[in-house]
Amino acid sequence: MTRDLPQLREKIDQIDAAIVALLAQRMEVCKEVAEVKAGSSTAVIQPQRVREVLTTRRQWAINSGVDADFPNNCFASCFPKHIASKSRTIAEVSSL
Repeated sequence: MTRDLPQLREKIDQIDAAIVALLAQRMEVCKEVAEVKAGSSTAVIQPQRVREVLTTRRQWAINSGVDADFPNNCFASCFPKHIASKSRTIAEVSSL
């Protein structure tokens, strides 16, 4: 089978677009989580939940044949943005 570089790059571009769409969807759900937390006085950061997320995503990576550290690196980049977003949302909800 002949590999066509432009077609392969297009496929990567499509996958990347899907990843970005999923990240946007995740951020929207995180905002909803923040609204629930604001109404229940739940802490923004829950260390046990963070550990659970990192552990399960690591296992998902292993099960998929991906470097086990890859998801942790990705989520380490996402978590501060999610926390900041949640904090803003909680502050907004609390000020109403």
